[in-house]
Amino acid sequence: MIKIGLTGGIGSGKSTVASVFEELGVPVYYADFEAKEFLKTSKVKDALVDYFGRNMVVNGEVDKAALASIIFNDREALQKVNNLIHPLVRQGFAQWAEINKSHAYLIIEVAILFENGFDSLVDKSVVVTAPYHQRLSRSIRRDASNAEAIKSRMNNQWPQERLIEKADFVLKNDNDQLLLPQILALDGVFRDKMGF
Repeated sequence: MIKIGLTGGIGSGKSTVASVFEELGVPVYYADFEAKEFLKTSKVKDALVDYFGRNMVVNGEVDKAALASIIFNDREALQKVNNLIHPLVRQGFAQWAEINKSHAYLIIEVAILFENGFDSLVDKSVVVTAPYHQRLSRSIRRDASNAEAIKSRMNNQWPQERLIEKADFVLKNDNDQLLLPQILALDGVFRDKMGF
């Protein structure tokens, strides 16, 4: 069984790519979704209250908007939260991968594959790319957000060129190339273990 890391900047289309792989019968672990699920645990809620104060939990739930406004503007706070959540995601992925080990390959879809060392969990990596203006417009539509907020989030991520340098495979999600044939070609590579 091969473990594949799937990443890409905001608005690149990595979640769309992940869903296509799922349609092909490939198990996908959505790390960002799982990280949000861990915010519901008492261990994480208690730690966030210790870090940021009682207002971080409202009616028994983490105030995600308040948390986001803190961590997107304070790198030290972001690191604290990452140090809390990432080990839980790693452990969750390891358990999930063991359950799904009968498959030819599986995927972890994660926004920060390289930035926080999640690439150490996988055998190969795939980055989904798209032109900046397309990523920006997709994100504005999807998140019903304004351009400045999206640009700020983009600036907190690694540049796309750096992700391309680190990745083993690149999927181009632009208006020049069809995405599905690229995904099907990679599916064949991973099932045949070519290039490994």
